[in-house]
Amino acid sequence: MAWDAPWALGWVTRALYWLIDAEADAHRGYPWTGERRERFLQVISGIVEGIEAGVFAAIPGDWNTWSRTHDACRFCPFDSVCPRDRGELHEAIVDAPELAVRSVLTPNDAEAV
Repeated sequence: MAWDAPWALGWVTRALYWLIDAEADAHRGYPWTGERRERFLQVISGIVEGIEAGVFAAIPGDWNTWSRTHDACRFCPFDSVCPRDRGELHEAIVDAPELAVRSVLTPNDAEAV
């Protein structure tokens, strides 16, 4: 029997997140299935391939006029050293073939939890 297929033995396995919020249900998760394992391995492989290929394209988010930076950059300690036009740069390179490795990181509709 494979160690990575407890559901094949009839075991019920789950992956849980432990949230730090006294008001909410502290544990949230989902059943750990063969399909989820395959998706997990697909995402991890995509991340590793991206790192090995040097793909570190930033996704700065929308410009925030209040904080005078992009939404994803508001709390980044490197915000002041990044180019101010990084939002436009992201738009210009978003479809570059070198960034195709990131496509595996986008969840599909069936993965909504």
